[in-house]
Amino acid sequence: MSLQQSSEELGGFQVGPLWAEAMLASPRRVTISEALGWFDGGAGLMRGNWWLLISALLVMLLLNLVTGFFPLAGGILTLLMTPVFYAGLVSVLHFSKRHGKRAPWWRALDGINHRFMALAALPVMQCLAFFLCFATVIILDYLLGVDTIEAFRTRSVGIAEYVMMAFLLLSLVVANLAFFFYVPLVFLGDLSLREAVVTSWKACRANLLPLICYQLMVAVLLALGVVFAGVGLLYAVPLIIASNYFGFRQVCMADRG
Repeated sequence: MSLQQSSEELGGFQVGPLWAEAMLASPRRVTISEALGWFDGGAGLMRGNWWLLISALLVMLLLNLVTGFFPLAGGILTLLMTPVFYAGLVSVLHFSKRHGKRAPWWRALDGINHRFMALAALPVMQCLAFFLCFATVIILDYLLGVDTIEAFRTRSVGIAEYVMMAFLLLSLVVANLAFFFYVPLVFLGDLSLREAVVTSWKACRANLLPLICYQLMVAVLLALGVVFAGVGLLYAVPLIIASNYFGFRQVCMADRG
């Protein structure tokens, strides 16, 4: 009996690797059209798991409302739990894709009992990356004798300030995309923090323009979801999560079938 089989018979909880799928050492390159096609692929993966994904999203929303009564502690908890929640939904999609059937509800809890600390470390690393971006701009401002943030605040912007602001925005986008595949690499690939960050960065570097175009479409979907009284988010957010997983299979997994 395999480790995965015994896990399923015990209700999906186990010690040790949950999936440990084979990952590519060098992520695949995709075109912009292939990246935009992740939405179609994600929509196909949601079949049979639609209500489970929506239910998990509603539970997360309810928890966010509860933690909202404790602004500081609640905000930190929400920040740390978001990748854990995301990993659970990835597990739902991966189980369904691998076994060709609807995932049981407890798969949505897999992020809690598998690689929890590594998943919760993601927002910490992202905050550090954003801090480094701002610190770099501040240092360059000092060396060039300009004040980018103050210049935009007072609307007295010169060429140097425009260049520095463009550099800041680009560095923030790249820093965000560098962690794009981190959660599934840790959760499905069972990689260490360092391996996951390096592999995710390689995937981002190889597919920077397609990922930027994909993220722009994500922003459009979220905006449309908000426009329709927020109800559209119940469709948009699960679709985005499924699309992210589909893209991860295409870019990082050895078996992308």
